[in-house]
Amino acid sequence: MLSGAAALVLVSLLTPPEHPSRVARFFDNMERSTDEENLPSGQPKPLAAARGQDLLLLDLPGWLTRERWRNFFTRYREDLVGFALAWIAVGLLILAGWGLMQVGRG
Repeated sequence: MLSGAAALVLVSLLTPPEHPSRVARFFDNMERSTDEENLPSGQPKPLAAARGQDLLLLDLPGWLTRERWRNFFTRYREDLVGFALAWIAVGLLILAGWGLMQVGRG
């Protein structure tokens, strides 16, 4: 594991850095919704935050800023609903397991 980490750092230092415009375009794409189709050519896709599809973990470094907490539940609606549904599924699986254990008890 140490050699893999060392190789990562070494290759990173030996290769040229990405052009800042490419990095900015990448992160701009991460903040936009990809679901919108049939847009006129040249028009940027809508921001994901406006559609409730902003990525919660992508914004993790900015959580300590006041701006990130404005409209929190509307911005991250899709992530939060998915998280809640996943926990409901876990609860149902535990309940089903408990129910199966009760069948042989009687």
